[in-house]
Amino acid sequence: MTLRRLGVVIAVLAVLVTFASVQGLLAAEANISVTPDTYDFDYGPVGVCGPPVDFTISNDGDATLSVLDVISSDPSVFEVICSTPATVATGATAGALIAFCPGAAQDYVGTVTFVSNDPDGDFVVNVTGTGIPPAISVTPDTYDFDYGPVGVCGAPVDFTIANGGHGDLVVTD
Repeated sequence: MTLRRLGVVIAVLAVLVTFASVQGLLAAEANISVTPDTYDFDYGPVGVCGPPVDFTISNDGDATLSVLDVISSDPSVFEVICSTPATVATGATAGALIAFCPGAAQDYVGTVTFVSNDPDGDFVVNVTGTGIPPAISVTPDTYDFDYGPVGVCGAPVDFTIANGGHGDLVVTD
């Protein structure tokens, strides 16, 4: 290709880019990112919601980001504590609070999906956590009441009940 033809090609491309900009074909776009982009809540007591974790929503695009919804794959376990919709200006951030609320002693795996006007689609954060139960301990762990006469109560003995685990320990009867 000659220099003259190359110059013509560059000039045509410049005109096309300018025309596309004028026509709005190169429209500004929002670009969502969320940090942390994956999160392990570690261990949480069964039946109790732990303290919420702040997830930061950033707009790295050149248009205003509209966060339309924040959806948990298991809302009873990974509870979304925030208000949507939210508007995030270019270069700005917003927050979403997520709490881990395990209902049983088991491992949990889920997702939190941030729905927005980002043309690349939703932003999905993988979340995990393990529910851990309370653990009863009784001291003394053994006691010999020895012998005593029938129908006569012996001296009272104190036993200490403690919760060495997590969550509320409920003792009945």
